[in-house]
Amino acid sequence: MLLRRRSTVSLVTGFVATALVGGLGSNLWAQTLGGAGSGYGQPTSRFGSSGLNGQGLPVNHDQTVPIPAPEGFPLSEPYQEYVDQVLTYWESSSSQVERLRCQFTRFTYDSGVCNYVDPNSSQMVAHEVAGGIIKYEMPDRAIIEVDKKRIALPPSAANPNLEYRDLNAADMEKQRERYVSSGDAIYFYDYVEKQLIKQNLPMELQGQGIKNSPLPFLFGAKAEELKARYWIRPITPDTVEKQWWLEVFPKRRQDAEHYSRAVIVLGGDEFLPIQIQLFAPDHNPVKYTLADGSTRPAVLKYQIYDFKNSEKNFNFGLGANVARLWRDEFSPRPQTLLGWKLVEKEAPLMAAQPTDSSGVIPR
Repeated sequence: MLLRRRSTVSLVTGFVATALVGGLGSNLWAQTLGGAGSGYGQPTSRFGSSGLNGQGLPVNHDQTVPIPAPEGFPLSEPYQEYVDQVLTYWESSSSQVERLRCQFTRFTYDSGVCNYVDPNSSQMVAHEVAGGIIKYEMPDRAIIEVDKKRIALPPSAANPNLEYRDLNAADMEKQRERYVSSGDAIYFYDYVEKQLIKQNLPMELQGQGIKNSPLPFLFGAKAEELKARYWIRPITPDTVEKQWWLEVFPKRRQDAEHYSRAVIVLGGDEFLPIQIQLFAPDHNPVKYTLADGSTRPAVLKYQIYDFKNSEKNFNFGLGANVARLWRDEFSPRPQTLLGWKLVEKEAPLMAAQPTDSSGVIPR
């Protein structure tokens, strides 16, 4: 059967023992996905804007400058054939998803916020653990919602044990996250200012809001589009069964400003993402010794999304009324939010930039 062999590639890239991923397009998605108060909700990136890329080098924001291919690319012919096979099978599986809902847990790591290493796992602990739900209806409607968060409390003189504290109801209401793609617009719920921000999509991008969402790997994967947008290679550990791990690097400058690399873990009977790992532009696990003898510490900054309880093409059960309520969720009604204000914005989005045969943006 297709794809029953595992990759034997030994490409150790920093955190290959843990899984990491993501994707980004519109400015509104970029500034909101990380969540209020998480440190990931800066105006230009969910990870903030440090001006450094994943190698600790300055980021060039000129969209016309090509991004050099990462080390190890292009792949040898057998590896490229294997990647093509995985992407083709993934596209076939994604095309069968008419609607989907699943729960997710998002782990946020940032050594600048919490640099405590768990002695049991020898891994830095997540400073925030968030939970939520994703809903999707083909071809271009999606909801991403976070409705609970826990904050790490590292050991201290008063308490020698690592603990996590649930946000109280008042704080959680301010840090609640909800994003909706309706096909012709993207909505962001600002629970602090009580504003529903509607970013209209121009005609040429309507129907593409999902592709340019924070998690494009979840919705309607297209093999050729993925290859045009990313350098992709397999990094499946030998210790796992019925999983396929892909490491991706952005080819587009507008993507590279939001993440330096990602890892997608495909699995399950449906061959859909079961984990997404996303590295910040300035994530860099290597310490640097500078010319003056000083040391630049490692910067560890990434997010992990775990997906569970996925329901694909489920039946509505109770009939037309339930189906109508489901679809109404993808069309926000500002008048139902008492005391809220609707803020409409014309989308400052760009269509996908043309690439040459190598996949990089031409000069």
